[in-house]
Amino acid sequence: MKRNLLPVMMLGLVILCSSALADSVFYSGGPLGTRITSLPYTISAPGAYYLGGNLSYSSGNGITIASDHVTLDLMGFTLTGPGRANSGIYLHARKNVEIRNGTLSEWEYGIQEDSSGVGHRVVNIRAENNKNGIWLSGSSHLIKGCRATPGGPGANGLYIESKGAIRSCQTYNFSESAIVISSYGTIIGNLVQGGGIYAGDSCLIMGNKVSDAATGIYCLSSASIISNTVMTGLGQVGIRISASPVLLDQNTVMGDGTRYQGITPDMTVTRNNAG
Repeated sequence: MKRNLLPVMMLGLVILCSSALADSVFYSGGPLGTRITSLPYTISAPGAYYLGGNLSYSSGNGITIASDHVTLDLMGFTLTGPGRANSGIYLHARKNVEIRNGTLSEWEYGIQEDSSGVGHRVVNIRAENNKNGIWLSGSSHLIKGCRATPGGPGANGLYIESKGAIRSCQTYNFSESAIVISSYGTIIGNLVQGGGIYAGDSCLIMGNKVSDAATGIYCLSSASIISNTVMTGLGQVGIRISASPVLLDQNTVMGDGTRYQGITPDMTVTRNNAG
Protein backbone atom coordinates (compact mmCIF):
# COMPACT_ATOMS: atom_id res chain seq x y z
CA MET A 1 0.00 0.00 0.00
CA LYS A 2 2.83 2.39 0.80
CA ARG A 3 4.32 1.89 -2.66
CA ASN A 4 0.98 2.64 -4.32
CA LEU A 5 0.63 5.93 -2.41
CA LEU A 6 3.97 7.31 -3.62
CA PRO A 7 2.90 8.04 -7.24
CA VAL A 8 -0.30 9.70 -5.96
CA MET A 9 1.68 11.89 -3.57
CA MET A 10 4.13 12.88 -6.31
CA LEU A 11 1.26 13.74 -8.68
CA GLY A 12 -0.31 15.96 -6.03
CA LEU A 13 2.99 17.73 -5.47
CA VAL A 14 3.37 18.43 -9.21
CA ILE A 15 -0.18 19.84 -9.39
CA LEU A 16 0.44 22.13 -6.41
CA CYS A 17 3.72 23.38 -7.85
CA SER A 18 2.16 24.03 -11.27
CA SER A 19 -0.64 26.04 -9.67
CA ALA A 20 1.82 28.15 -7.69
CA LEU A 21 4.01 28.84 -10.73
CA ALA A 22 1.03 29.93 -12.80
CA ASP A 23 0.57 32.97 -10.53
CA SER A 24 4.27 33.80 -10.10
CA VAL A 25 6.67 35.90 -12.19
CA PHE A 26 8.44 32.77 -13.44
CA TYR A 27 8.63 32.34 -17.20
CA SER A 28 10.25 29.76 -19.43
CA GLY A 29 13.40 30.68 -21.32
CA GLY A 30 14.66 33.59 -19.24
CA PRO A 31 15.80 34.60 -15.77
CA LEU A 32 13.62 35.24 -12.79
CA GLY A 33 13.14 38.96 -12.42
CA THR A 34 10.79 41.92 -12.39
CA ARG A 35 7.98 41.95 -14.91
CA ILE A 36 7.30 45.15 -16.87
CA THR A 37 3.65 45.52 -17.88
CA SER A 38 3.23 49.21 -18.74
CA LEU A 39 5.14 52.27 -20.00
CA PRO A 40 6.83 54.51 -19.09
CA TYR A 41 8.97 52.40 -16.79
CA THR A 42 12.18 53.32 -14.95
CA ILE A 43 14.63 50.62 -13.86
CA SER A 44 16.29 52.06 -10.75
CA ALA A 45 18.00 49.00 -9.21
CA PRO A 46 20.37 46.30 -10.50
CA GLY A 47 18.89 42.94 -11.48
CA ALA A 48 16.86 41.13 -14.13
CA TYR A 49 13.77 42.58 -15.80
CA TYR A 50 11.50 41.32 -18.58
CA LEU A 51 8.52 42.39 -20.67
CA GLY A 52 5.15 40.85 -19.97
CA GLY A 53 3.76 41.63 -23.43
CA ASN A 54 3.80 44.09 -26.31
CA LEU A 55 3.85 47.68 -25.01
CA SER A 56 3.50 51.13 -26.57
CA TYR A 57 3.94 54.74 -25.45
CA SER A 58 3.19 58.03 -27.16
CA SER A 59 4.74 60.88 -25.17
CA GLY A 60 8.31 60.11 -24.01
CA ASN A 61 10.97 57.44 -23.53
CA GLY A 62 9.56 53.93 -23.13
CA ILE A 63 11.98 52.34 -20.63
CA THR A 64 14.66 54.33 -18.81
CA ILE A 65 17.51 52.30 -17.31
CA ALA A 66 18.78 54.39 -14.39
CA SER A 67 20.97 51.72 -12.78
CA ASP A 68 24.14 49.79 -13.57
CA HIS A 69 24.30 45.98 -13.82
CA VAL A 70 20.89 45.37 -15.40
CA THR A 71 19.62 42.63 -17.73
CA LEU A 72 16.48 43.45 -19.71
CA ASP A 73 14.87 40.62 -21.70
CA LEU A 74 12.17 41.72 -24.12
CA MET A 75 10.99 38.10 -24.37
CA GLY A 76 10.21 38.43 -28.08
CA PHE A 77 7.78 41.30 -27.52
CA THR A 78 7.74 44.77 -29.13
CA LEU A 79 8.13 48.28 -27.69
CA THR A 80 6.32 50.70 -30.02
CA GLY A 81 6.93 54.46 -29.90
CA PRO A 82 5.12 57.64 -30.96
CA GLY A 83 6.54 57.74 -34.50
CA ARG A 84 10.28 58.44 -34.74
CA ALA A 85 10.47 60.42 -31.48
CA ASN A 86 12.10 59.76 -28.09
CA SER A 87 13.89 56.50 -27.20
CA GLY A 88 12.45 53.04 -26.78
CA ILE A 89 15.12 52.19 -24.19
CA TYR A 90 17.16 55.09 -22.80
CA LEU A 91 20.41 55.02 -20.78
CA HIS A 92 22.66 57.81 -19.51
CA ALA A 93 26.25 56.98 -18.43
CA ARG A 94 25.37 53.47 -17.26
CA LYS A 95 27.62 50.41 -16.88
CA ASN A 96 27.15 46.72 -17.72
CA VAL A 97 23.63 46.65 -19.12
CA GLU A 98 22.39 43.83 -21.35
CA ILE A 99 19.30 44.21 -23.57
CA ARG A 100 18.11 41.25 -25.62
CA ASN A 101 15.43 39.31 -27.51
CA GLY A 102 12.80 41.65 -28.92
CA THR A 103 11.75 44.48 -31.21
CA LEU A 104 11.79 48.27 -30.97
CA SER A 105 9.77 50.23 -33.51
CA GLU A 106 8.73 53.84 -34.27
CA TRP A 107 11.28 55.65 -32.05
CA GLU A 108 13.90 58.28 -32.77
CA TYR A 109 16.33 55.85 -31.13
CA GLY A 110 15.40 52.21 -30.64
CA ILE A 111 18.07 51.95 -27.93
CA GLN A 112 20.11 54.99 -26.86
CA GLU A 113 23.04 55.35 -24.48
CA ASP A 114 23.69 59.09 -24.81
CA SER A 115 26.81 59.55 -22.67
CA SER A 116 29.89 57.71 -21.36
CA GLY A 117 28.36 54.25 -20.94
CA VAL A 118 30.65 51.24 -20.46
CA GLY A 119 30.26 47.56 -21.23
CA HIS A 120 26.74 47.27 -22.63
CA ARG A 121 25.58 44.20 -24.61
CA VAL A 122 22.72 44.37 -27.11
CA VAL A 123 21.90 40.90 -28.42
CA ASN A 124 19.19 39.61 -30.79
CA ILE A 125 17.34 42.90 -31.06
CA ARG A 126 15.26 43.96 -34.08
CA ALA A 127 15.33 47.74 -34.44
CA GLU A 128 12.67 48.29 -37.10
CA ASN A 129 11.37 51.59 -38.53
CA ASN A 130 13.27 53.87 -36.15
CA LYS A 131 15.21 57.00 -37.14
CA ASN A 132 18.28 55.49 -35.43
CA GLY A 133 18.43 51.81 -34.57
CA ILE A 134 20.94 51.21 -31.75
CA TRP A 135 23.17 54.08 -30.58
CA LEU A 136 25.75 53.43 -27.84
CA SER A 137 28.00 56.29 -26.75
CA GLY A 138 30.92 55.43 -24.50
CA SER A 139 33.12 52.35 -24.89
CA SER A 140 33.51 48.58 -24.74
CA HIS A 141 30.02 47.77 -25.99
CA LEU A 142 28.84 44.76 -28.02
CA ILE A 143 26.04 44.68 -30.60
CA LYS A 144 25.51 41.11 -31.79
CA GLY A 145 22.94 39.24 -33.86
CA CYS A 146 20.76 42.33 -34.33
CA ARG A 147 18.72 43.54 -37.31
CA ALA A 148 18.01 47.17 -38.19
CA THR A 149 15.83 48.88 -40.81
CA PRO A 150 15.08 52.62 -41.10
CA GLY A 151 11.82 54.42 -40.59
CA GLY A 152 12.54 57.12 -43.17
CA PRO A 153 15.34 59.33 -44.56
CA GLY A 154 18.28 60.48 -42.45
CA ALA A 155 18.45 57.24 -40.54
CA ASN A 156 21.45 55.53 -38.93
CA GLY A 157 21.61 51.85 -38.09
CA LEU A 158 24.09 50.56 -35.50
CA TYR A 159 26.58 52.85 -33.73
CA ILE A 160 29.29 52.38 -31.10
CA GLU A 161 31.52 55.26 -30.10
CA SER A 162 34.74 53.45 -29.14
CA LYS A 163 36.42 50.13 -28.32
CA GLY A 164 33.48 47.92 -29.09
CA ALA A 165 32.30 45.25 -31.52
CA ILE A 166 29.44 44.91 -33.99
CA ARG A 167 29.15 41.28 -35.05
CA SER A 168 26.79 39.09 -37.09
CA CYS A 169 24.16 41.79 -37.62
CA GLN A 170 21.95 42.68 -40.59
CA THR A 171 21.05 46.18 -41.77
CA TYR A 172 18.83 47.11 -44.70
CA ASN A 173 18.02 50.27 -46.69
CA PHE A 174 19.74 52.94 -44.61
CA SER A 175 20.37 56.22 -46.42
CA GLU A 176 23.37 57.25 -44.31
CA SER A 177 25.56 55.11 -42.06
CA ALA A 178 24.35 51.57 -41.55
CA ILE A 179 27.18 50.50 -39.21
CA VAL A 180 29.61 52.85 -37.43
CA ILE A 181 32.42 52.51 -34.88
CA SER A 182 34.29 55.75 -34.33
CA SER A 183 37.55 54.23 -33.03
CA TYR A 184 39.33 51.08 -31.86
CA GLY A 185 36.58 48.63 -32.67
CA THR A 186 35.79 45.50 -34.68
CA ILE A 187 33.10 45.15 -37.35
CA ILE A 188 32.91 41.47 -38.24
CA GLY A 189 30.57 39.21 -40.22
CA ASN A 190 27.74 41.65 -40.89
CA LEU A 191 25.34 41.88 -43.84
CA VAL A 192 24.84 45.47 -44.98
CA GLN A 193 22.45 46.33 -47.82
CA GLY A 194 22.44 50.13 -48.21
CA GLY A 195 24.16 52.76 -46.10
CA GLY A 196 27.63 51.26 -45.83
CA ILE A 197 30.17 50.76 -43.06
CA TYR A 198 32.03 53.73 -41.53
CA ALA A 199 35.08 53.18 -39.32
CA GLY A 200 37.34 55.58 -37.47
CA ASP A 201 40.81 55.11 -36.00
CA SER A 202 42.38 51.65 -35.66
CA CYS A 203 39.36 49.50 -36.52
CA LEU A 204 39.24 45.93 -37.83
CA ILE A 205 36.66 45.43 -40.61
CA MET A 206 36.50 41.77 -41.56
CA GLY A 207 34.22 39.28 -43.29
CA ASN A 208 31.37 41.69 -44.03
CA LYS A 209 29.10 41.64 -47.10
CA VAL A 210 28.12 45.11 -48.29
CA SER A 211 25.94 46.10 -51.26
CA ASP A 212 23.96 49.02 -52.71
CA ALA A 213 25.76 51.82 -50.89
CA ALA A 214 27.19 55.11 -52.17
CA THR A 215 30.34 54.06 -50.29
CA GLY A 216 30.50 50.44 -49.20
CA ILE A 217 33.30 50.78 -46.62
CA TYR A 218 34.60 54.22 -45.62
CA CYS A 219 37.79 54.17 -43.58
CA LEU A 220 38.43 57.54 -41.94
CA SER A 221 41.73 56.58 -40.31
CA SER A 222 44.12 53.64 -39.93
CA ALA A 223 42.43 50.24 -40.18
CA SER A 224 42.67 46.63 -41.28
CA ILE A 225 40.11 45.76 -43.99
CA ILE A 226 40.16 42.00 -44.55
CA SER A 227 38.04 39.44 -46.46
CA ASN A 228 35.08 41.70 -47.18
CA THR A 229 32.79 41.48 -50.23
CA VAL A 230 31.62 44.88 -51.46
CA MET A 231 29.18 45.00 -54.38
CA THR A 232 28.36 48.53 -55.54
CA GLY A 233 27.20 49.93 -58.87
CA LEU A 234 28.64 52.47 -61.28
CA GLY A 235 29.30 55.77 -59.55
CA GLN A 236 29.38 54.05 -56.16
CA VAL A 237 32.68 53.55 -54.33
CA GLY A 238 33.50 50.11 -53.00
CA ILE A 239 36.13 51.11 -50.42
CA ARG A 240 37.17 54.69 -49.65
CA ILE A 241 40.35 55.32 -47.63
CA SER A 242 41.28 58.76 -46.28
CA ALA A 243 44.18 57.98 -43.90
CA SER A 244 47.05 55.55 -43.43
CA PRO A 245 48.35 53.05 -42.52
CA VAL A 246 45.68 50.72 -43.89
CA LEU A 247 45.85 47.01 -44.66
CA LEU A 248 43.69 45.83 -47.58
CA ASP A 249 43.78 42.04 -47.74
CA GLN A 250 41.62 39.44 -49.55
CA ASN A 251 38.73 41.78 -50.31
CA THR A 252 36.43 41.45 -53.34
CA VAL A 253 35.28 44.85 -54.56
CA MET A 254 32.84 45.54 -57.42
CA GLY A 255 31.60 48.83 -58.85
CA ASP A 256 34.08 51.71 -58.87
CA GLY A 257 36.57 49.81 -56.72
CA THR A 258 38.86 51.43 -54.14
CA ARG A 259 39.35 55.20 -53.89
CA TYR A 260 42.08 57.07 -52.03
CA GLN A 261 41.23 60.46 -50.52
CA GLY A 262 44.14 62.61 -49.33
CA ILE A 263 46.61 59.72 -49.54
CA THR A 264 48.22 57.67 -52.31
CA PRO A 265 47.98 53.89 -52.87
CA ASP A 266 51.60 53.39 -51.84
CA MET A 267 50.66 54.47 -48.29
CA THR A 268 48.59 51.28 -47.86
CA VAL A 269 49.45 47.58 -47.75
CA THR A 270 47.41 45.91 -50.50
CA ARG A 271 47.45 42.19 -51.24
CA ASN A 272 45.28 39.38 -52.60
CA ASN A 273 42.34 41.62 -53.48
CA ALA A 274 39.96 41.09 -56.42
CA GLY A 275 37.73 43.37 -58.47
